[in-house]
Amino acid sequence: SIMRGGGACAVVGAVKGVRNPIELTHKLLLHQSQGLLSLGRIPPLFLCGDGARLWAENNGVAICHPDKLVTDSSKEIYLDHISRLDNVSCKEDEPVIKRFKSDNQKDDLQL
Repeated sequence: SIMRGGGACAVVGAVKGVRNPIELTHKLLLHQSQGLLSLGRIPPLFLCGDGARLWAENNGVAICHPDKLVTDSSKEIYLDHISRLDNVSCKEDEPVIKRFKSDNQKDDLQL
């Protein structure tokens, strides 16, 4: 989120594949300063998810595949932590974390 004097603010959240979410937020803030849209509509203040990504694409913000935002090192650390969690139990033979697969994603985690 970005806030500036006079009550102007812009917020972006849960957007995949945007290299620099602050750049997207800044463009959103600049877009608001242009005034009302057609028919007196106010410009967006908060964008999230697929809508934020679409707005970014339409407004010249750099987009990439989400996998490009994860380094090999961070992925290795993540997988190491997941394997450690697999070996921890709360009670007898009750795992802390369960893995499951869905049709849309490779590995989802459920706590």
